[in-house]
Amino acid sequence: MTSSVSCARGLFVESKERLCDRIQVNVNSVGSLARQLVKGSRSGETLMHTARNFALQEHALHNSDMNLCKMQSLVTNLQLQADAILKCALRFEARSGCLRTRSYKKKFNNGDDTCAICGNSSETINHIILECNGIHLEVDAGAITVPEALGFRDTVKNI
Repeated sequence: MTSSVSCARGLFVESKERLCDRIQVNVNSVGSLARQLVKGSRSGETLMHTARNFALQEHALHNSDMNLCKMQSLVTNLQLQADAILKCALRFEARSGCLRTRSYKKKFNNGDDTCAICGNSSETINHIILECNGIHLEVDAGAITVPEALGFRDTVKNI
């Protein structure tokens, strides 16, 4: 009987060791699974953080685009104002009789007074304001006078 008892004890010890090994493998597997779950939750947090940053960047891009559109309209308005200022300066020169035409410059130095735009006739105030084909597409002779073209008010027409 002692041999059967010792054999039973050996089998018991052996099965106990196998059970301990299996428990150890299962504990290691649970630990590995827990590590993977923690990594997964961290990657989810990282993914959420990245998505939030992407949305913020998209909003910043939209704001930059809107600012560029506003700046483009400001540039257009400033160009229109600069053109209006230049027109006022040229009108002032024309009203005072000192528009820097080639005919006016010829009074002070010898040079060509042919119109630089159309090249047909002498570049005078009348020619520039009323007659030049390079500036005025439709020339209607006598339809408008120099004072009217320069913005002087007429008592009848109220220009």
